[in-house]
Amino acid sequence: MAMRSICPSVVLEDPREDYKNGYRAEQFRVGKQAIYMAAFPGTRYLPFAAIRQAWSQDSSITVTGTCGKSLPVVVLRVRYEGNFYQSFQFEKQSTADRVLESIAAGNPAAVIGPEPVGEARRAMLNQQA
Repeated sequence: MAMRSICPSVVLEDPREDYKNGYRAEQFRVGKQAIYMAAFPGTRYLPFAAIRQAWSQDSSITVTGTCGKSLPVVVLRVRYEGNFYQSFQFEKQSTADRVLESIAAGNPAAVIGPEPVGEARRAMLNQQA
């Protein structure tokens, strides 16, 4: 199974061992050094060392074929090197919280929580409203 980092500047020495020793978090796998996701071909991972910020937020997904119904989900948003973002979708808040704890343990320098809204952004949002 081929394993590739989604952040080319941070690559794990032995991702297979970390993957094997990790735990399952719904459709993802979380080790001590990275979060792993299925990809074609093989598996891709995001090393915790590359993560700058992570937070969870409530969201929903629309179900096709129903009259405007949607399912509630929790999205774990991660900002990593190069100001790139990756989203991980979970059914349960407890799962997202456990992954956040793993990120905090694997990279104490990562900011856990949403971005504060700066004054310029706040003024722009107020103008749009």
